[in-house]
Amino acid sequence: MMDLHCHTLASDGQYTPTQLVYAAKKAGISVLSITDHDTIDALEEGVQAAKQLNILFIPGIEINARGKNIHILGYNINYKSIITHKICKHNKYLRQKRAALILTFLKQYGINLNWSDIDKYAQHKVYARPHFARAMLDRKYVSSTKEAFDKYLDNSEFHKIKDPHPTVKDAVKMIKKMQGIPVLAHPMRQGKTFAELNTFIDILKKAGLAGLECYHSENTIQDTELSLSLAHKHSLLITGGSDFHGEKIKPKIKLGTGINKNLNFNDENLIQKILLTKH
Repeated sequence: MMDLHCHTLASDGQYTPTQLVYAAKKAGISVLSITDHDTIDALEEGVQAAKQLNILFIPGIEINARGKNIHILGYNINYKSIITHKICKHNKYLRQKRAALILTFLKQYGINLNWSDIDKYAQHKVYARPHFARAMLDRKYVSSTKEAFDKYLDNSEFHKIKDPHPTVKDAVKMIKKMQGIPVLAHPMRQGKTFAELNTFIDILKKAGLAGLECYHSENTIQDTELSLSLAHKHSLLITGGSDFHGEKIKPKIKLGTGINKNLNFNDENLIQKILLTKH
């Protein structure tokens, strides 16, 4: 079993890299990628823990791009390179700007959070929406993190906030500069029609996109089928992952198996193609 989309405390996940790798071993996962948002801070620890447990570890990242739920995954990146570190430092700064805008946005709804509320979870690292959701739950503005997203952090008004993140083309180019393989994450979460996605992917492929995350915990059967058809049409690599954050953050998503065991991804040929990336 493989899981190529997971998060740790380095970004917006619940567990340390070591804890995540041990959980992966317990779940029967043999190939794992940590893909924290805009940071590589978890990768060295993940590499070492995976070696101890005989898990094949793919160093990864997930770069947030401008637009609704538009993220570019990067696989087998050179996380030790100076360029990679510079890109992550810059994106961390953009996330801090974004966090300030989110605090202002929430005040319109009477939700008065401060930086200390957010840093309880972000720990002055990479600011992300789950940190806001957990802070809102702590302060009893919502009854669950899901409610925080549904009512405030993932609605149409939220997505009108000025977005300082890089363009999606630039995000693809960033992965290429990291010497990694760029993959469009959870394409069906962007709210685009099939025709819009088809055009979007065509543009991204010309910019260097190499793969499509066709298997994802939040996909319906139809979502997966549509994603697979797009991947085949554009001759893209097919990847899959749970997008695991932890039980406190996304309670329904289980490591390796997704929601109600809807994720069962295993492709040895894909792993060989990813590992052929030379640094």
